Amino acid sequence: MPMNHETFWCLLHPVQYLLWFFHGLHSRPGSERLR
Repeated sequence: MPMNHETFWCLLHPVQYLLWFFHGLHSRPGSERLR
């Protein structure tokens, strides 16, 4: 099953957003209090 451009971006975009979100959580000063 070949992946077209739209399917690729539909899969990549949520992953990139989650990585961005977790990166923001770890870079916040209160992140070590949550662990």
